[in-house]
Formats: sequence, C-alpha cells, structure tokens
Amino acid sequence: MVDFCESPISVLGFQQKDGEWASVALELDLWGYGDTKEESAQELLDMVNMQLGFAEYKDNPDLIFRPAPVEYFQIFAEVKARFLRAKAEHETPDEHYFAGGFPFPNNIENSNGFAVING
Repeated sequence: MVDFCESPISVLGFQQKDGEWASVALELDLWGYGDTKEESAQELLDMVNMQLGFAEYKDNPDLIFRPAPVEYFQIFAEVKARFLRAKAEHETPDEHYFAGGFPFPNNIENSNGFAVING
C-alpha cells in the first residue's frame, strides 16, 4: 500500500543568518521559528492548527488560504530539486534548508456547516 498524502501543506525551512531556523507554510503564509529545524517546524504546525481553529470559529474558510510571497515557492522548488539530486547522487543535501509538507487535517467542521475535508 502506498502512503500518499493528498494536497499537503508545503513547508520551506531555512537557517537564518543569526542561526535561528524559520519554517513557512507556503499556501497559508504562516511562520514558525526555533533554535532547530524541528522546533521551527513544530511551532509552524502549532500556528497552522491555531489558524484553522480560528477560521473554523469565525466560520470563514478565506482566513485559511493566503499564499506566501512567490519567491518562497521558487526557493521551495529549488531546495526540493537540489535535495532530490543530492539523494540520487548519494550526496549530502544542503543542511541549511529543507522542503517538505504537513498533511492537511482530515476533517474540520463547525456547527455552521463550514468544513475543511481532506480525503
């Protein structure tokens, strides 16, 4: 069986000049920060969950989807391509960036009928 994630939230992470890590959910323009990439990704996931909960509370799905600036999508594509190339060539990928994704929550629905459903 294939473990496939439909329409994940794209995440770009990078180490800033001051050493702190930043992660951005590209489709949502939400950010997380931390001393490690794991901490920045966890903070970002918390931000995504808070934003989804707020949109549900306000019964307004338009509060969810606000894309990050286009340059971050371009960097994401470049980082992903470099990572795949490095893996194919048995090299170590750039440790100052990562590109991946979070699965969108399976089912969020409120009493007013607003729903976000994946799968």
